[in-house]
Amino acid sequence: MHLYTIWDDISLARPWLISGGKGSRPRKPYMPMTGAVHVGRMEREQKEEAWEMDDVLKRTVNQVRSLPGFPALQAGVKHVLCSTVLSVLGPAFEVVGRHVPEFRKEIESWEEGRRFSLGVLPNGPAITLEKRGSAIHYLGKGLKSPHITMSFKSYDSALLVLMSIMGSHQAFAENRILVKGDLAQTMEVNRVVNIVNAYLLPGMVVKRC
Repeated sequence: MHLYTIWDDISLARPWLISGGKGSRPRKPYMPMTGAVHVGRMEREQKEEAWEMDDVLKRTVNQVRSLPGFPALQAGVKHVLCSTVLSVLGPAFEVVGRHVPEFRKEIESWEEGRRFSLGVLPNGPAITLEKRGSAIHYLGKGLKSPHITMSFKSYDSALLVLMSIMGSHQAFAENRILVKGDLAQTMEVNRVVNIVNAYLLPGMVVKRC
């Protein structure tokens, strides 16, 4: 017989033997912790630690956001990020056009010289592209007399689409993009933007291949 079993028998039969006397409060008998109870206790402790970490992160983020120069810093970071992604997106039209039949099929019915731009309002970055032959050529940053202009209303809206968190079709549905130019041609441009954006991120490239 194990020692703890003997101890349990004594405590149940004569509680005063282990409680310090007949007049004192009996101690609870020893109960070995089962596996399920132990796991449940560990999970509860882990959840409590996670909640504490969340509270610390929230307090830290709130303190950073309360700094006087934080809004300007945040806008600057978003501007740089949008500008960087657009700078990569522009040449990506040329690369995808050379290797993706779906892209070439989409633009084969376009008129020669169709020029369109993607940008961010009010004074954010922009790029301009043009159809030449069977390809789309990147003309550089800025608005260069485009026939169609697709402008995101804010940096937040732009980043949702440029980082492939949201499709441009959904951005149109949620009124996050302003359009200047022929609406039917804009929808054609939008389909091409979605194709290029899908191939832009490495994870999407792996899935496509």
